[in-house]
Amino acid sequence: MNHAHPIRSDQSFAAEAAERLIRRHHGRRSPVWAITCTGIIMLAVLAAGRARADSVSQAETSLFSAQLRMARSGDPNGEFYVGKMYQDGLGTQANLQLAHQWYERAARQGNAEAKQKLANWNQILQNAQKAKAQELAAQRAAILAKEQAAVRAAALAKARAQARIRAAQAARAAAIAKRRAAAMLARQRAEAAAAAAARKREHEQAAALQARKIADEKARAEAEARQRAIAEARSRKAAQAHKMKLQASAPPHQAKTGDHFSPDPCKGPAARFLSTCQ
Repeated sequence: MNHAHPIRSDQSFAAEAAERLIRRHHGRRSPVWAITCTGIIMLAVLAAGRARADSVSQAETSLFSAQLRMARSGDPNGEFYVGKMYQDGLGTQANLQLAHQWYERAARQGNAEAKQKLANWNQILQNAQKAKAQELAAQRAAILAKEQAAVRAAALAKARAQARIRAAQAARAAAIAKRRAAAMLARQRAEAAAAAAARKREHEQAAALQARKIADEKARAEAEARQRAIAEARSRKAAQAHKMKLQASAPPHQAKTGDHFSPDPCKGPAARFLSTCQ
């Protein structure tokens, strides 16, 4: 039989155990003695004060040991309660086979509760199997829930790791893009500076070429002017020499006619014959 409230079942069982102690030692029921014994046993049970899991409390173990001593001494009530404790797993591990054996011993001595248990034994086995199936189902559900929780935790951890990886990749990509943009800007500035320097050199070269051209033209003009001056001087000198030659070769009567000598050959009688005076 399964108890939804283990502590309440222990309290009821403690009262029954106290009454058995009264009947064994006094052969009659004494309310004061029953209350005292019940209080002592219940305090021992409540001192353990925790729900059973795989292990049992020290108080339950002590209570089972006391009942087992009574049962082995031939007490039918003790035999019944040992069977009940084996059935419920109170103070010992649950064992339906031993519970059935103790119920049979108690029933042979006329214990009505033991007889009732044996009469309902098939139902007790069915209830136990159902409880065992429910326990196994609960265990499987707990394992499944634990596995699912582990899967979800692993998926969450994986998602977080992937998010961290993506964030790191994005940060690296941003850093690379920033470095590339900075390099491109520096290259553009360098190219612009180089182009400006090239234009400046071209302008300076063009200005120098223009200055040389002007200087060359000026020098050529000066040279041409010098050459013309030299040519003119030579022409004047030749004209003067020719005039003097003509004067030297002129007949003497021309001097009497009032002709006079002019240093400018273009103003003399021979000017029409000189190419420089045309």
